[in-house]
Amino acid sequence: MNKSVLFLYLFFFSTNLVSQSCLPSGISISTQQEIDDFATNYPGCTEVLGPVNIDGFNTGHIQNLDGLSHITSIGSYLRIRNNAALPNLSGLVSLKNIGTAFHIENNPLISSLAGPDSLSSIGGIYLEDQPNLLSFSGLNDSLTIGYLHMHDNVGISDFTGLEHLTELPTGITLFDSDITGFQGLNNVTHIGGDFFLFNLSNITNFQGLNSLTNIGGIFFHNNTSVINYAGLDNLTSVAGGMLVVGNNQLTGFTHLMSLTDISLYLQITANHLIKNLNGLSNLTTLNGYIEIINNNDLESLVGLGNIDLSGLTSSPLGYEIDVRLNQSLNTCAIDFICSAIDDPNINLDIENNAPDCNSITEVTPFCPSCLVTNDNTFTGNVNNLWSNPNNWSKLALPDACTNVFIPNNKTVVVNNNFTAECNTIVVPLSSVLNVQPGSTLSVITD
Repeated sequence: MNKSVLFLYLFFFSTNLVSQSCLPSGISISTQQEIDDFATNYPGCTEVLGPVNIDGFNTGHIQNLDGLSHITSIGSYLRIRNNAALPNLSGLVSLKNIGTAFHIENNPLISSLAGPDSLSSIGGIYLEDQPNLLSFSGLNDSLTIGYLHMHDNVGISDFTGLEHLTELPTGITLFDSDITGFQGLNNVTHIGGDFFLFNLSNITNFQGLNSLTNIGGIFFHNNTSVINYAGLDNLTSVAGGMLVVGNNQLTGFTHLMSLTDISLYLQITANHLIKNLNGLSNLTTLNGYIEIINNNDLESLVGLGNIDLSGLTSSPLGYEIDVRLNQSLNTCAIDFICSAIDDPNINLDIENNAPDCNSITEVTPFCPSCLVTNDNTFTGNVNNLWSNPNNWSKLALPDACTNVFIPNNKTVVVNNNFTAECNTIVVPLSSVLNVQPGSTLSVITD
């Protein structure tokens, strides 16, 4: 064979051998010997298509990952767990991409994420039962991460080391975590998936998320130390639902004044120190249902007053608005609720709250007679009679929901046993309003 042809053949053959995809079904490794023999058993295997599961079953067999140093990508997940003698991740020096998730669980000696320094893209990081892992420092500062999940006994107290992130497209889950704050996520503006916090006992607020403007969904459940939403002051929209349940130290929503849009439901349940919903007063769009249930200290619904009824849809229980079992709630007659009572397309459940808010029947008398008012000015284009529609700027007579304005130097007469009405009336000193005997003028709001 021609030497040049042979050289080219060997060159392309060796290139194929050095860098190739392999193991479409993945691989499970449980001993140090399997790691040491990886390059021999799978020659040229650098791009693993399936998942890689490294589980020492707490035997102490696996002490390093050096035999995996040629792997550059994993198409599915990488799970490293139950390795009692594994001190670090340094053997993953060539790894650049992990398709779905990097799981690190129950490896008590690992104290740093340093090692896979070339890692540039990862579907998510899942940390569980890593008591000596104290920070995210050591990761590539250009690494993109889809989601963060921390569960049970992870020593990390904040997100220092992730300052380069500007988004988490798939979300954050913190479950029984020791997190005390969100420092390190200062540059994150977008969380695409759900923000799920469950059973946290060391976090009081959300400082560190001050750049966050939109989020996929909020699920805050049973967080016994959260006092307020400080740090979420710039949040404007929630693309999913907002569920706030069982946060017994939460005092209110005052740091959510920028929030205008929730695309699904709003559920506020069993948060016993919340007295009002005033921090939600700029919320105008809600395309789902509202449940306000069993909040012991809640006294008023005033903060919900600007929500547009047209976006509401039924809950699984069949209600667009469900307000019940709030033992201190006595102010329900806000325009939002009163408009809903008048709307035949809205199903409400209002019951077992404080007096004046125990039922729709109790609330209705406290609703204003005019939820929407209009203005009408007397022009006197025809004559001086109130009863002539052509004497009014709207070419229609005022009604009980009309705010009437009489201009300067006008005389207005109500005569011939006519009954006039309006919501309010303004009569300047230079004008005359003459209500003759037998006629009446009812002004609803003095």
